Amino acid sequence: MNKKLFLLDENMTCVKVLDNDVPQGLPYFDDLHTEKLEHGFRTFEFTIPADYDDSALFIAERFIIYPNMDNQLELFTIKEINESNKDGQYIKKVSCENTAVSNLLGSIVRPTVLNSTNIENALKVALASTGWEIGHAEYSGFKDIELKDYRTSLKAVHDILDAFGAEIEFFVEFDGVKVTKKKINARIHRGHEAKVRFEYGRSLAGVEKLEDSQGLVTALIGIGKGDSQGSELTLKSYTGSVASGFEKKEDWIGNLDALNRYGKNGRHIFGVFKDNDATNAVELYERTLEKLKEVSKPRLTYKVDLINLERLTGYETHRVRIGDTLAIKDSTFKPELLLEARVIELKRSKTDPTRDRVMLGEYVQTLSNYADKLNDLQNTINRYENKWNEGVDLTFSTITDPYFEHGKTFYSNSFEGKEVPPLTSSNTSIVSGGSMGGNVLQIKGYSWIYGRNPIPVDVTRTYKMTLRARVTQLPAGGYTKISAGILSLDKDYKSISTSEDPKKYFVSNGDSITVEKGWITFEGTITGVGNNNSQFREGTIYVRPLFIAINRISNEQTATDGIVEVDFCEFKDVTISKGLDRNIINHGFDSFETYPEGALSVPKSSTVDLHHIYGLGQYDPENSDHKPYDFPLYGEKFIRLRGTGNDNNILLSPDEDTFPIPLVGGKKYIFSGYGANHNSTVAEWKLGVVTNNYSRTQFLSPIQFTNMDNGWTRTFVMFTAPSDVTGAVLKLITATPNLSLSFDQLMFEEAQDGQTEPTTWREAKTTNIQTNSDGSLSVYGQGSEAPIHVINGDGAAFTNLSADRITSPNIVTRNYEDFTLYVDPRGENGSDTNAGTDMNAPLKSLSEALSRIPQYNEGLIRIYIVDGVV
Repeated sequence: MNKKLFLLDENMTCVKVLDNDVPQGLPYFDDLHTEKLEHGFRTFEFTIPADYDDSALFIAERFIIYPNMDNQLELFTIKEINESNKDGQYIKKVSCENTAVSNLLGSIVRPTVLNSTNIENALKVALASTGWEIGHAEYSGFKDIELKDYRTSLKAVHDILDAFGAEIEFFVEFDGVKVTKKKINARIHRGHEAKVRFEYGRSLAGVEKLEDSQGLVTALIGIGKGDSQGSELTLKSYTGSVASGFEKKEDWIGNLDALNRYGKNGRHIFGVFKDNDATNAVELYERTLEKLKEVSKPRLTYKVDLINLERLTGYETHRVRIGDTLAIKDSTFKPELLLEARVIELKRSKTDPTRDRVMLGEYVQTLSNYADKLNDLQNTINRYENKWNEGVDLTFSTITDPYFEHGKTFYSNSFEGKEVPPLTSSNTSIVSGGSMGGNVLQIKGYSWIYGRNPIPVDVTRTYKMTLRARVTQLPAGGYTKISAGILSLDKDYKSISTSEDPKKYFVSNGDSITVEKGWITFEGTITGVGNNNSQFREGTIYVRPLFIAINRISNEQTATDGIVEVDFCEFKDVTISKGLDRNIINHGFDSFETYPEGALSVPKSSTVDLHHIYGLGQYDPENSDHKPYDFPLYGEKFIRLRGTGNDNNILLSPDEDTFPIPLVGGKKYIFSGYGANHNSTVAEWKLGVVTNNYSRTQFLSPIQFTNMDNGWTRTFVMFTAPSDVTGAVLKLITATPNLSLSFDQLMFEEAQDGQTEPTTWREAKTTNIQTNSDGSLSVYGQGSEAPIHVINGDGAAFTNLSADRITSPNIVTRNYEDFTLYVDPRGENGSDTNAGTDMNAPLKSLSEALSRIPQYNEGLIRIYIVDGVV
């Protein structure tokens, strides 16, 4: 094994070689290289002594070349450096990410359609302008690839790999001094076939097993490409033979063994598989069957030290590679389970082989399906989180049991009051045969059905309701109609009594349905206040979703022989989440609208000779003299920066020791902004974030190359805040002497799970100080009817004001503390009058736990159910 590491500077020139075999050299230790099969993910971390002179060479955004087990050279970018004192030794922990990630995140692929293309040509489109090129691309056929929207090159590469079912590896060519090429290999199957079998039993020590049934289904509905009329291909038209151990009925395929192992009361768990490349029933059957084989069993992974793997199988540690395939026999299943597993994650240390560890598992992409309760719960909690800052009662935020899995328990014929009885009417029943294979609510005659749980709403937000229904028997000589929407309730859970109907039929308003139409999905949205069906009634605090089955004969009498079935009813908040709706830049630096024209008073490098606010009005596309790059993107102002050097920069802060952006160590953030150059000569520029830890860690976006032809161009930097950081300052940089660059629409946001690029720019709330929209503070003297001092959006009447703590019944403080709440919904100890912070005195309901979360919260709050973690 090559144990050397190479440190490269910003120009990818080697400035230091780390080799533990060299006496008196700078050593490294505690190293760990992590590689995952999916999308070629890899990270690298190591530690060096900080009291060596050469340790100063290790700074953020420099590069590390890592020779792997095959002596391929992998390129990493230093992203975090954490300095600390460990056991009396001053050390630096260096954390790196795959350089290709930041390179590909900094490049945008414009929307395009690639007809009948191979993977090599598709990847060339995605990699254009990234600095990476194709090394080797294995043949994987031809496909039509559509790259929608303006996505990053990284997202485009991932989409192409998924479309072709390919796997990727990154490497560079290095001449000993500089990196000469950066390459990508696309392979159909990484790794090789290991002729060994790994046997797992309960008595086996040194092995950790994880069984994940998320996404498990026992049957799949197959859907293929639509025709010119919009009708989708289904399995109904497939009449061929069916594989042994499987069944095919109507438009779905079922796995009989999986049904026996995992089915619910003898019924299938259904999912949907859509393949737009399938143009006939045979192709659709074959592809649906292959997908069903993947997702009709739990996803099993086995973690084992490489040393133990060699002991158990004879598979030598130095031969193990990512993607390798092994046979596994798991005797903990009855009957025992035989499967083929791959090395899906591999951890190696050059300095300590005892840390080498492998994860074996089946490499499949998880299939979304409606039976995924964990996902439903996560979505519910996300919706609660959106309302925490609004101070709304958090009793419920969506319909409980939208698929009638608990029968009629969570539906009712009553609508007033916080608690209403469950549905008991004799003309309703639960039967099987839903569109997804589950339960349906069957209604005979005429009936009003309400969601049992009242849902709190904010009328300024947007909600969507979906209902899926059908009629299986029309009344003799009559008709069937469906109405659906919500009933408005006030703060006391009473129907809002006005001259207008408190019910809003925004989903369906007496729509006729027939047997021939089969299952019909009704959808609608509601927001705002007004008299339209798509608006809430004035004073609405809660709602109960409702639907009405109407079976009548011609004389408007109820027909008891008409039968309606409903198999899905959902009501949810579809407003953009709070985490994605906040630009936390302060001091008006998001768009510079609040600053006067002229030089901006901020710290600057010595080479800066222009850092002025310009107010040129707004761009008029009808005016031929107006050029987009000469005018701001938002409002009427922007900032222009110019300098005489190659690193002309300003800090968006009153002084060099102020870090106005609050950060939390360990969280991910994205700083984005737009730049424009009104010159024909290309100018180089980038954005940066400097944190307030001891080493003043700096995170930089990729360099942008812009001239007037590019107009306004966006770039961004995504980073994880170091653990010892509490604040940051934003940095604007030009790298071309004597060329000015304009900046506008800056945004700093906390990244959400899975987010890889900035969201649409939004004005920071703190910028809009020209109105009183953020409220006011008034101080009254004793006996006075008018305030003697006021602070609001127009300014302050105070000449001097000091306060230790201001309290009032309607003033809410912000929580910064972490705490845990315990909930026991079934035990005798649970009570919603308990404090809930002790396992021995838990709360009774999850809704009460959620209501205990502070309105303004910055802490980490955990909610535990006695028999599991929420």
